Amino acid sequence: MPLRHDYFVYAVLCMLAGASVYFTHIIEVDLWLAFGSAALLAVVWLVRRHYIAWLIFAFVFGFAYAQGHYAWTAQKPRPDFPAYAKEYTIKGVVEWAHTRPNGGSLDFIVGRDKENYKLRLYTTHDAVAVLQPGCGATLTADIESMPHPLLPDGYDVRFVSFYEGIVGRGFLREIKNVDCQRPLHWTHRLSRLRLAIANRFIESLPSPQGSVAAALVTGVRARIPSDIRDLFRDSGLAHMLAISGLHMALFAGTFFGLLRLLAAFFPRLAEAYNIRKYSAAAALLAALSYLAISGMSYATQRAFIMIALIFVAIFLGRRALTFRNIAWAAFFVVLLHPPAVMQAGFQMSFIAVVALVSFYDGVWQNLIRNEDEGRMLSSGEYGVRLLWRYVLGLSMTSLIAGAATGFIALYHFKQIGAFGLLTNLAAMPIFGLVSMPMAFPAVVLMPLRLEVYPMLIMGASIDAIIDVARYITSFQGAVLRVGGSPVWVLPLGMAGILLLCMMRNKLWWLSAPMIILALAFIGRAEQPLLYIYGNGQVIAAQDEGGNLRHIKGRPRSFEMSIWARAHGQTADDIKSYDCTNNKGKGRKDCLVIVKNGVRILYRPNMQSCAVADIIIAPYEYYDETCAALVIDKRTMTRNRTLVVWDREGGLVVEELVSAY
Repeated sequence: MPLRHDYFVYAVLCMLAGASVYFTHIIEVDLWLAFGSAALLAVVWLVRRHYIAWLIFAFVFGFAYAQGHYAWTAQKPRPDFPAYAKEYTIKGVVEWAHTRPNGGSLDFIVGRDKENYKLRLYTTHDAVAVLQPGCGATLTADIESMPHPLLPDGYDVRFVSFYEGIVGRGFLREIKNVDCQRPLHWTHRLSRLRLAIANRFIESLPSPQGSVAAALVTGVRARIPSDIRDLFRDSGLAHMLAISGLHMALFAGTFFGLLRLLAAFFPRLAEAYNIRKYSAAAALLAALSYLAISGMSYATQRAFIMIALIFVAIFLGRRALTFRNIAWAAFFVVLLHPPAVMQAGFQMSFIAVVALVSFYDGVWQNLIRNEDEGRMLSSGEYGVRLLWRYVLGLSMTSLIAGAATGFIALYHFKQIGAFGLLTNLAAMPIFGLVSMPMAFPAVVLMPLRLEVYPMLIMGASIDAIIDVARYITSFQGAVLRVGGSPVWVLPLGMAGILLLCMMRNKLWWLSAPMIILALAFIGRAEQPLLYIYGNGQVIAAQDEGGNLRHIKGRPRSFEMSIWARAHGQTADDIKSYDCTNNKGKGRKDCLVIVKNGVRILYRPNMQSCAVADIIIAPYEYYDETCAALVIDKRTMTRNRTLVVWDREGGLVVEELVSAY
């Protein structure tokens, strides 16, 4: 456990905080000033050896390192594609390609060496079958810039794309030329292997068993049907589909256990060698292989570093689960990719493992120690005790991990499975004892074409998990939707959880008001009165009850679903406004009355100024002097969202523009 003198753990936390502050753009500092401040603080610490200077240095270093990473990423070539899709002829190499239920997508590297850039293109199943990773191609595609955020302080796809090197997106029109006989880079060979393994699961098992199994082993989730995806999310089992520490531990742990079990059949071998050490070394290689075929997401990288430290500790005869190991894992992940600190997957994975290590290294050890004291047990009693410990451990793992990550899930995804604990208690034994242990032999036996039996067992277990999820989500109130939250809620709540888990003195009581305050304001962010996407393709506004209603566009569009979630609704909950001006045949204008009695007139006549408080004219330039707030053709921009706030000083328009 981290003691007061274990400043490395707290220094890593300060480093993460510094990087997070930079990415929130609260303050901007010159790059050289940031690094200079870090260097100065390092000198102060070396001279005075004071822990406060060490922690401040770690914070400033995290800030400066994140800023330096941004500067390094920004110097790469980034063509400025238009907001409106335009046809381009491009030549390059396919980096990644996979099919989805309704088509396919590929990441395409245009150019060579340091002058290249990446595009994300959407296409058909047939095109993906031709364009495999590593193939050179000349393509014609309609390309546009990446879209801006749909919500204030919401998910920013341009932020993620910027650090992944993706500069635009579009639709593939024509494959002019393709060459798949060229020499392959090792990364392309690995991508093809990953796709081949995923396809073997998908082709060998019925849907959705195959697509879910492929996601568990390779991280390829695109083939999972949308209803199954929603089912896992609503039931509280979404973490199963995102490869993380749990998957890594079960995959490598199965290999570790099998090796030790195999050695038990050869007593002389077990006596002559330290089988536990050699099994740990071999399991580390298995974990590395799993990392390679799983897509190497940042949560998976953290999980691999963590499991690697555990196996190294076993090999060296040291304690495996410590906060220092967690800190080292987080340190290396952020060193490799600083923006990971802003991603929900990393945050949930990090906070879950902190909470679990805190529990199992403290309360659980005391519980086991007290149970083990006393009389000798018979074999039957010992078996019952082991079963009891397994059930209790599984229950506590689900409860603790769910409580720690549930808060972060509510902030990022604005909903959570209300019966998630019950679902996990029912599904996790199947997942942990059957699904993941069968994944290892299924992959290993593929070259011998003997994978069918473990694959069938794995498929049956996935079906059982889906049945559990369906049953639980059939309960009334199975999904808790809270809406958007203030931005300060997340850091406050995470700080409270870390304080609760890591402090071993009276300071841990400070976590209670922090966590309570954060929970009290979950879902209480102020939401805009009016949303307008692009050139008026989708328009929605709040009604008197604070619920979102549809004015223009498809009620179940992607944009509408994101806005609805911010209001604690689903796209199916969205109702449409009725025009109060009795819109008749041949009339295009529509007057609606929204929250606080604000009148919105869509597609008005030029003499409609006095009728409304807000005028939306997406196809005209509204030059008339008007007392109403006018949003016309010159105000709207494709790929961007306009929101209108109803403030005390009046109506305020804000254009949501990414900083990237």
